[in-house]
Amino acid sequence: MLAGGSIVGLALAGVAWWGTACASPSAGAGAGASAVTSTSAASGAKGALAAPNKTAVLDRLGRLNQAGQFLFGQQSATLWGMYLDGRLVPTSAWFDSTARTGRFTSDSEALVGDDPAVLGVSLQMLAFEPVALRRRTPIAQAIRFQFAQGGLVTMDWHAPSCTANRPSAGSLGAVKVDGHDVAIRADPGGAFFYAEEEYTHAIRSRADVPEGLKCLCLIANDASLTAGPYQGMSGRTWLVAHAKQAAKVMREEGLADLPIVVRPFHEHNGSWFWWGQPYWNCAALLGRPDAISGSEAYKTVARTFVSTLRAEPGMSNLLFAYSPDRLLGPREQEPFTAAQKKVMDPMETARERLRDRLVGELRAAGLANESPAQAGATLRSPQVTSAKRADTYVAQRRRYYTEAYAGDDVFDVLGIDLYHPIARPANDADLRLFRLQLRTLSEEAKERAKVYAWTEAGTLRLQLLQLASQTPVGRALRVHSQASVDRALARLFDPSDRAALLRHYHLAAAGPVALSARERSQVVPNQSEDWFNQQLLVLAKDANVAYALVWHTYYDSAASDGDFYYFVPYPGHPEAASYQRFYTDPATCFLRDICAP
Repeated sequence: MLAGGSIVGLALAGVAWWGTACASPSAGAGAGASAVTSTSAASGAKGALAAPNKTAVLDRLGRLNQAGQFLFGQQSATLWGMYLDGRLVPTSAWFDSTARTGRFTSDSEALVGDDPAVLGVSLQMLAFEPVALRRRTPIAQAIRFQFAQGGLVTMDWHAPSCTANRPSAGSLGAVKVDGHDVAIRADPGGAFFYAEEEYTHAIRSRADVPEGLKCLCLIANDASLTAGPYQGMSGRTWLVAHAKQAAKVMREEGLADLPIVVRPFHEHNGSWFWWGQPYWNCAALLGRPDAISGSEAYKTVARTFVSTLRAEPGMSNLLFAYSPDRLLGPREQEPFTAAQKKVMDPMETARERLRDRLVGELRAAGLANESPAQAGATLRSPQVTSAKRADTYVAQRRRYYTEAYAGDDVFDVLGIDLYHPIARPANDADLRLFRLQLRTLSEEAKERAKVYAWTEAGTLRLQLLQLASQTPVGRALRVHSQASVDRALARLFDPSDRAALLRHYHLAAAGPVALSARERSQVVPNQSEDWFNQQLLVLAKDANVAYALVWHTYYDSAASDGDFYYFVPYPGHPEAASYQRFYTDPATCFLRDICAP
């Protein structure tokens, strides 16, 4: 957010940074500022929007990499919120009152009077969910509105596995692949993008492996899909058809020729998605010694999707981003105390336990992919005590970063996803680790003459700080309900894992989880942690990233505490003042700022 100058109102809303016109930067709105109500009128009719091209976007991102400023972004910023008209409301009601009616605002605007400069959207929501949900057009309008304001749009794809046994939600029509019609099934929802979603029993051999984990290998080797609604179709056909469906919907919704940054198959070095690194041993998983396997399998899938989508009519302006998760070595996982473990989300803890077990069983059966580059990342960040060791650390991580990189002709933007943990306040150790990770990114990007960004960021502690502010100091702090523990236990199929989950939360049986007064003082020592200024701002500015995007908001007041998370505070939140300072810092750029024009 640029400080100084006069407030830029809606009269300048259509002044875009890709043109020749310039505007004075907006002043910080400050605490208690009333939000400027935006409407879809500024977004223009379908197909009528004058927008930047791919080259203009890359040029601007390149200038930001040298400007000491960065665009701040949020996933679904103007689509999902929870603060409206002075109170918290469920995200579904927020959407119905704002984006569905063509009114584009955000929780950020409620707090500081401006929206994030980068809007992240979901390709799965835009192109593959049932049309009856009526969210496709509002999402497209939000994208056009963002560009009309001079902002940037990124797009992720949490694709369900091509072999997942998911229920039918109807048809979305058909696309042609190699001269044949391919019917596209609507996504019924759920979490079929997670690797462990269909993991329900122990794995001792290839026959025990959930079919959903074979999806990447089936695509890379153009083999017939072995389960799910597309059973019998070739893997490549499935992926090409979905790329064509994405392009068709973008054309229908007036998004053709827009330079959206598409980020497919992200965080591939983790174990949580079906396209993740442990599931690339195609020779073993398919029982074919000659199969395309390892990182080459991932590269093949990425290249197939990008080349197909890019070749579709109206899609030549799309940009594509490569974004692994944090590049940790084999012994670089951080241990947490018993009290810190209590604040971890029970369902995510259960899922992590399943993933660890799943990967361990695959490894024991000789079915897991092993990363040579990760194995070679032996230096840990606490051991980096000199410039020479920092150089070694970064060199090791650069090999890991590029292990699955499909090529400079495939990707336009280099990125990395880095989140701060919920278990403890961010500290100097995080600054050291994240500086090294971001230096890895920046050095690789500069050598390849690529622009680079912090493609996902965030602290998971905003909800915890709000909860603590509502409970008097010196008292125990309840952090999870019994319902959330019950759901997590139900997700585990092995009694020993259920027992381990209860031990994790110091429970003898299912029940609510609370921090004692002493544990609370250790885990939540301060009312405000100023993450936005002490971590995000410092790191993004030092690394010269072009943008940094935090994740989205979701709040369901009728559900349990497990359906309540957000990455931008709202008026009255303990971190509200921190966010306002972040907004007014000259290095941060929000939607109405004109940065690196």
